[in-house]
Amino acid sequence: MKLSRYNILAGLLLTVLIVQMGCSKKGHSPAPPPEPKPEVKSYTIRQIAGAYGNLFIVRSDNTLWGWGANGRGILADGTTTSKPKPEKIMSGVDTISCNGHNVAILKTDHTLWTAGNNEKGQLGIGNTTDAATPVKIADHVLKVHCNINYTLFLKDDKTLWAAGMGFSDLFFSPNYKPALSPVKIADDVVSFSGGNSHVLILKSDNTLWGMGSNWSGQLAFRLSPNSPSSYQTFTQIPGIFKEIFGGGATTFAIKPDNSLWGAGSSNAFGLETTTWSTVDSFMRIQTDVKTISSQGGQLMVIKNDGTLWGAGNNMNLPLWDTLGTNVYVLKYVKLDSNVTRVFDAATNCLYVKNDTAVYISGDNTYGQLGVPGIAQKNTFTRMEFPLK
Repeated sequence: MKLSRYNILAGLLLTVLIVQMGCSKKGHSPAPPPEPKPEVKSYTIRQIAGAYGNLFIVRSDNTLWGWGANGRGILADGTTTSKPKPEKIMSGVDTISCNGHNVAILKTDHTLWTAGNNEKGQLGIGNTTDAATPVKIADHVLKVHCNINYTLFLKDDKTLWAAGMGFSDLFFSPNYKPALSPVKIADDVVSFSGGNSHVLILKSDNTLWGMGSNWSGQLAFRLSPNSPSSYQTFTQIPGIFKEIFGGGATTFAIKPDNSLWGAGSSNAFGLETTTWSTVDSFMRIQTDVKTISSQGGQLMVIKNDGTLWGAGNNMNLPLWDTLGTNVYVLKYVKLDSNVTRVFDAATNCLYVKNDTAVYISGDNTYGQLGVPGIAQKNTFTRMEFPLK
C-alpha cells in the first residue's frame, strides 16, 4: 500500500509530539514566563512652603525637597549654593516651616531640626552662628512655626516653646534679648501661630490668647491713647476660633462656622479700597473657608469647594495678573479650582491641584519657577516636580 504525502507528514508530526512528551517526562520543563516589571510608585504632595527665593516640598513618602537661593544655608543641604531645580534633602520628614532665611524641620520621629540664618538665635542651637546642616534642638514635637527672627514649637505635653528674638521666660523681652536655646512660654496649648512681632495661641477650651506687638491692632485689642503698644504676657482675645494664622502685622482666624476673620493691617482684607486702615477688633472677611496662607501683604484663601481666591499686594512682586497691571488686588479674585494646598512665600506663591500638580508665580532670580531666562512670572505656571 502506497502512502500519500499527507500521511507521511501526519506521521512525522505525531513522532515529534511523542518525542516532546517523552522529554517532558524525563524532567524537562517549558521556558519560564517573563519577569514582571517592577511597580513604579507614584507619590503625592503633602506640603509646600517657601521664603524669599527658597521653596520646599514634602512628598507623601516623607522626603523633603528644596530649591532656590539657599542664602545662609536655608536649604539644609550642608551648602550655601543655589539650586535651580528641586533636589532631595532628606527622608523621614513630617512637616516644615520656614521664613526669612531659616527653616525648621519636624521629622516623623517627632524630633525638631533647624538650619539657616541664626543671627537672632532663632535656630535655638545655643549660639548665633548660621547652620547649613540641620541641628537637632528638641524631641516630642508635634508642630512648628518659623518667623524671620524666631521659632515656635509645640510639644506633646501641650507646652509651647520658643527661641530667638524677643523671648525671655514667659514674656516678650522688652529689650529684645534673644533666647539662644528654646524656652517654655505657655501651657495647655493646642495650636499656635505668629507674625513679625506677635504670637497667638489656642488653648484646649478653644480660647484665643495673644502676646507681643499690637501697634496695628493685630492682637484685636482696641487701640486708644492709653492702651499698650505691646503685651508681654499672653492676654485673652474675645471669640472662639478653630484655626489661627499670624502674618506680618496681621492676624487671621477661622471660626467653627468656617468664617474667616482678620485684625491688624487691612491691606490684604479685600475691602475694595486703597485707604488702608488699622483694624483693632476682628472683622469678618470671608465665608466657607478651609485654610489660608499669608505673609501679611497678601492673602490666599482655599474655600471648602476647592476654589482658590486671593487679594492684596500685587505691586512689588505680582502673585497673579488678573488686572494686567502690577497693583493691589482690592477685592478677592478667583484664581483656580480643585486646589488642595497653597503657600504665600513672600516673593513667590505656590499652590497644588489634586495633590499632584504644582503651580507657581513671582520671582525667578534663582530659576525657582523652572522657567529659564525670565526675571519673574506674573501668571501661575505649572512646574515639573518628581512624583515617581
